[in-house]
Amino acid sequence: MSNKSIGHKRLISQCLALLPDDVYSDPLLNYGNDKLSVDALMKIFVAAQLGKWKNYKDIEEKIGAFKEIREATNVDSISGSHLSRRINALPTEFAQDIYFKTTSILNELTKDCTGLSPEISKLKIVDSMVLKLSPQLCDWAYVSQEIK
Repeated sequence: MSNKSIGHKRLISQCLALLPDDVYSDPLLNYGNDKLSVDALMKIFVAAQLGKWKNYKDIEEKIGAFKEIREATNVDSISGSHLSRRINALPTEFAQDIYFKTTSILNELTKDCTGLSPEISKLKIVDSMVLKLSPQLCDWAYVSQEIK
């Protein structure tokens, strides 16, 4: 994984503004979650990924420090424990859905673009996410050399 990040808070806010939020702002989806909507939660974790924020405490501090990100997410302040609870309850299909919608938007915006030259085509999005599983979830994949 690269150590490079999109660190500038204004650039992160501009990226967040491009994310599709029509599905995640549904009142039924956010029922009982007045402070942190699904839309805001997704944007916070996209910002954390872009900025390479390392943990919940780091996310909490960055949101408190950057007015642009607070405005983009409509969140004044948030605790790391609240983020942890909400992200653990979020269906993984939402992250997949936002990835597909974002790539669709980018494909539409760049459909008429060509590469730098015939040898260098336009850039493509590659999902290089690493999924880490807890030890309990990895048991099914355990392989022993002693099995004959």
